[in-house]
Amino acid sequence: MKFFEILQYLSLITILIAAFKYRSSSLSIFFGLLALNDIIGFVLWTFFSISGQSSWIPIFYLILFSTNKSFIKKWKIYILFGLILILLLNQYSTVKIQQYFVLMINVIIMFLFLRLLITEFVQKDEFRILYLILTLYQLLIIFNLMQFIRDLKIGLDIYFAGIIGIILIHIFLIVLKEDAFINIKKIYKS
Repeated sequence: MKFFEILQYLSLITILIAAFKYRSSSLSIFFGLLALNDIIGFVLWTFFSISGQSSWIPIFYLILFSTNKSFIKKWKIYILFGLILILLLNQYSTVKIQQYFVLMINVIIMFLFLRLLITEFVQKDEFRILYLILTLYQLLIIFNLMQFIRDLKIGLDIYFAGIIGIILIHIFLIVLKEDAFINIKKIYKS
């Protein structure tokens, strides 16, 4: 078994466990869609030798809205209409357009988590560790996507390091309590 395949299996297993753990949380759709994306990519590559990239645009379009369940409920008709347009874009776009679209979506998602992190900090002088970890997670995904888009010749070692970082974040998410906070007032008092 190749090193890349081992990383692929570990990533798939860890995101599935994380999705199962967060199945009743406010981010259940987010984790479920991440797991679905990995499953689709795994099945397409393993059984058909097709890149999982063909599912990226519709999945990441849905992931964009998955951080806010009430938004999905309120705007579901428009989101579904947008999904039809996204499926057309996916069908008739080039690989580069797909990569740039997914990069743009991941940057937006990173800023959504960063906004949640900062909002809690400003309002409560504490921040949820989950949002910090998910912001870092998005940064790693963006870093790996940029390697593909820009065809960076920095080598597989850096790419593998990014994947290993993602797996470690999956593991951290599995053991992390969803409501774990860091209270800034307590840090300043000590």
